[in-house]
Amino acid sequence: MPLHIAYKMIRDRFDDFKTKAVGLVPQEMKELLKKVGNDVPLTDAQYSSVINFFKQRRRRQLEFEFRKPRTPNEKSAFIEDLIKKYGMFLSCFTFSAGFALARSIRLPSF
Repeated sequence: MPLHIAYKMIRDRFDDFKTKAVGLVPQEMKELLKKVGNDVPLTDAQYSSVINFFKQRRRRQLEFEFRKPRTPNEKSAFIEDLIKKYGMFLSCFTFSAGFALARSIRLPSF
């Protein structure tokens, strides 16, 4: 696989992972932020809503950026889970084809 394609794939997967961890901006909040950008006055409740949104988003962002790596026990549990999920898939092949496929699978490094 060419390096630029692999880099794009890794970047896209990381962005998807980050979006799931941090969350998307709700449409109502986008509208409030547009109002702020256009100098439209907001009510006290709307300002409180924007402030609370940014506090929660910042907390989720920091949790994502400073998450702890998996421990060895978590890693082995993750690999065992993969084997359980895909073991039945591999058993559908003949032994030699399944073995060749299993050798070609690259597990994620931790």
